[in-house]
Amino acid sequence: MGNFITSNQAQCILGQKLEVLVVHDPSRPVPPPTSSKILPAERPTRSETSEGWKVYDSDFYNKWSEEKQFHVGDSLLFEYANEVNDVYEINGDLEFMTCDPTSPVAVHKTGHDLVRLTEPGVHYFITSNFGFL
Repeated sequence: MGNFITSNQAQCILGQKLEVLVVHDPSRPVPPPTSSKILPAERPTRSETSEGWKVYDSDFYNKWSEEKQFHVGDSLLFEYANEVNDVYEINGDLEFMTCDPTSPVAVHKTGHDLVRLTEPGVHYFITSNFGFL
């Protein structure tokens, strides 16, 4: 399961959260990512302006993730305006629930970040930038 949220408290409350389950079939080796396995994680939330992530409706991200199946070896492509946004990979559900970017596992700031899912289970991603609604 992976979770993607904004660290803006107002946006979190309004539903800017996404959960994805990453599974691994032990009989299947972990392949290198191919273009067909690169899933544009922010495509449904992509903003062509410098405003960053947007809130659509409270279950928008859940609906998006329910239509997809993520496997070990898949990659997520985060595209965003790096002048006002970033992607932090965080450790756990407490940081996810509180939108806490203080202890990231990894930080991505290019605006075009490819994140490979190398382990099954829960993956958490947030932005560290506050104040963009």
